[in-house]
Amino acid sequence: MAKNKAKKRASKPAKVPRPTGGLRLHDAAVRYANLLADPCNGDLVPGPFGDGYGGMVARFEKEYIINNSSTDTAAAFVFNPFSGLVAWQTTPMVDDTNPVAWTVPAGSISHPGNSFLTANASWNRCLAACVQVYYPGSELSRAGVVSLGQYPAEVVNDTAAVATFRQMANYVVRTPSDCAEIVWRPNHADLLGREPIPLPSVLSNMAGTNTTSLVVTAAGLPVTTGIRIRVVAVYEWMPDPLAGFKNTVVRNPNPVTLGQVLSYLDRTGDWMAGTARAAGKAVSSLAHGVASIYQLGNGASRIGRALLT
Repeated sequence: MAKNKAKKRASKPAKVPRPTGGLRLHDAAVRYANLLADPCNGDLVPGPFGDGYGGMVARFEKEYIINNSSTDTAAAFVFNPFSGLVAWQTTPMVDDTNPVAWTVPAGSISHPGNSFLTANASWNRCLAACVQVYYPGSELSRAGVVSLGQYPAEVVNDTAAVATFRQMANYVVRTPSDCAEIVWRPNHADLLGREPIPLPSVLSNMAGTNTTSLVVTAAGLPVTTGIRIRVVAVYEWMPDPLAGFKNTVVRNPNPVTLGQVLSYLDRTGDWMAGTARAAGKAVSSLAHGVASIYQLGNGASRIGRALLT
């Protein structure tokens, strides 16, 4: 009898493990996904790409109030995270049909981190960034419409009107009572890195870089008010030999591709719109791995489940 039972057990086919949703991100990639989705509050971590590049990681911030003259009713602003280019229309914009003439500001009001990186870094790349738009006037005077979009970097060589940029934008909203935001979605060219250079020489070099820029416009604003722009950028950088920093070897184990990180973020919904603000400064806790990811905002409460499938 015992032999028959043993024979029956032996005749059962072995169970074959089934995939549960494909490749899972390791902790380094999850932490970077969190930073990419929430540049304002995410943990400062190096890129997990295993490409041999890396260094120190720092978060920089800069704000601007633009186009607030007695004749301005429109505004346009561009930020290219790869080069650090910041530019906007400095001459009066009386309406949204005026062609935008991009102008790079003087060094004292350049992009976040520019002064520090050009003085101390021999190489840098942007890992995450966002641009937020605020209305600096009173609630009673709040008017107009705001657009936020990601465009090819050579957009700075175009002279399109604000209305044209708005038609092409990813998001168009009424001038916000709090803020509107767009989070940067990098491509491989954006993450190549470069030696920091002074900004005035950047504008003419944007064509053909295959990198991306974030563009914000506003129209229908009351005069003498303008718009407030806040830029947050996280840079990975290597110290210049003369900067006095200690060089360290950066190791990125278990490399993943940028495409894999973006694919997992895309499972959470439209994470480029308003993520950091909607998060209420809630960031991921990785004490228990992927399953412990908290709500990042705008559909990202599903990010933990997405990464586990």
